[in-house]
Amino acid sequence: MAYTMLLLLLLHQVRETKALRVIGGEKTVVQDGNAVLPCILIETQESLSQISWQRRTREKPQNDNFYTILPTTGPQFVGGEDKRFTFIGNFKGNNGTLLLSSVTLMDEGIYTCIFTLFPSGSHKTEIPLNVLVPPVTSLESNTPTVGKDEVLFATCTAAVSKPPAEVKWNISPLGEKVRAATSATQYTNGTTTTISSLFGVPTLEVNNQSVPCVVTSEALANETLPFTIQVHFPPMEVNIIKTSPNTFECESKANPPANFTWKRSGEAVSQPSVTVDGAKLQFLSWTPDLNDLYECEASNQHGNNSHKLYIQVVVVKDCCVAGWVLFALLLILNALWACYKFELLRRIIASVRGRQPVATSSNSPVRAQESLQVQDQQAEVEKISNCALKTLFMVIIFLMHIMLFEVYYIFAPIISVYLCCWLATAMFLGCSCHFCGLKRSGMPGRNFTVFYKHALLDSKKNLLELGGQMSNKFRANLGIHAYVMLKFHTNV
Repeated sequence: MAYTMLLLLLLHQVRETKALRVIGGEKTVVQDGNAVLPCILIETQESLSQISWQRRTREKPQNDNFYTILPTTGPQFVGGEDKRFTFIGNFKGNNGTLLLSSVTLMDEGIYTCIFTLFPSGSHKTEIPLNVLVPPVTSLESNTPTVGKDEVLFATCTAAVSKPPAEVKWNISPLGEKVRAATSATQYTNGTTTTISSLFGVPTLEVNNQSVPCVVTSEALANETLPFTIQVHFPPMEVNIIKTSPNTFECESKANPPANFTWKRSGEAVSQPSVTVDGAKLQFLSWTPDLNDLYECEASNQHGNNSHKLYIQVVVVKDCCVAGWVLFALLLILNALWACYKFELLRRIIASVRGRQPVATSSNSPVRAQESLQVQDQQAEVEKISNCALKTLFMVIIFLMHIMLFEVYYIFAPIISVYLCCWLATAMFLGCSCHFCGLKRSGMPGRNFTVFYKHALLDSKKNLLELGGQMSNKFRANLGIHAYVMLKFHTNV
């Protein structure tokens, strides 16, 4: 009977031992984080006498008993205290869970939780702890000078990460103008350093282009390191822009930005009526003493460039009235001269109106007389053409005089009206002479064409003779205009 009872007790104990379980599980944590090491005993009615913890880590590769929980004294450390471990379980509830704070890579390993029961003995489970190490990212840039050879633009580094980080450059905007080269170095503690370098030819086209570095890791969300390619070059073309009626500003493309210096005839600008503020040149007042050549120089450590600006101040006071008076006098004199010269036209028109064509034979004296009349008309046309040429030369000379004495801007409206009036008059007189004088004479169209060609040839001869005469008139008129302009400048 006793034998039977013992056998039943042993069978019950075996069934209970097979039913109980210790629940743990693998844990992964990022370095410097907190790790919960779960350990729970279920499916048992046996008496729990002790919970023990062992570890086998990078710091302590040998199996090490480091923590014990007893029903009487509670949790206690074995072989040295480590306050990072905290018992968060419940002894009566068969829960031996620990909390590990501020996890380091040296804590990575296998942790063993052991339950001691009576009468079945020890039951345990292993909890692997994986520690992820986020990369230490950095970016070092290089600033080359513009050139034709390939150089290093930047280096992007993801250091001592676990597992290895992925480093890439977003080079899509530049395409094949740049390239990346990546290398990795693995260390004995399981970490890896990944380095990616960006290469390219330093040209103005790639300058100021954004090429970010993207680092991807299991221990870290995607991190983007911004980077903009910088290529140094000396100041390019220098431009001077008028930003206001009395302010000029100097502009030039350069990297690093250029420093601007204003000079007057090779020396620093020191007039009290002129202020210099960096690239800006401002005139506080306009006086003739400011007339000079101003130079803006743009420079940086790689070179310099410059652009020049000529300032001319002409003060106009009472010369406008005198100018218009002079214009009126010249216009009257030219009108009187034209009336005198073009009296010939009046005589031609009168002679044409007083003649009527008479039909006679080709050998009659009347026919010979008409031929003489045509020759007279040709001579009159030639004289009128010469008058028109002389008038045109007078206009050109007058324009040259004004431009020589640098007051063109005062007489600009006057010259336009003056030139248009004389050109219109010359054209009117020429057309009137030919179509009124010749057509009324009954000359056939073919003979008219031949006559017109002869008139042009005669005008060419007279033009050469007129050139010699006008050179003498030019010298005389030049003295007159010089005296008038001198008076103007004296009044300024």
